[in-house]
Amino acid sequence: MERPLDYSKCARPGCEEDEGRIDNYCSVYCRDIDELNIEIAQLDAKYNELIFSVANKYPDETRHETALRYIQEREQRVSGPSEVSECAL
Repeated sequence: MERPLDYSKCARPGCEEDEGRIDNYCSVYCRDIDELNIEIAQLDAKYNELIFSVANKYPDETRHETALRYIQEREQRVSGPSEVSECAL
């Protein structure tokens, strides 16, 4: 005997489509979009943690530029000058 399909809503926030049989999502695309949005949010949180660890940014630099310079300076002290030229800011 075949069971009836469960037509609850898709698991992706904002999607109002009926759920299909793909991991509680209406389609593979909705599942992929949801997973990518979760990954973006996690990366954004990590980036913000790094950037806001810069207590004192240098004048005329963004926190990003100052954090990048701190990392590059530290890397040069630890491993010496690299063959790769410094990134343009």
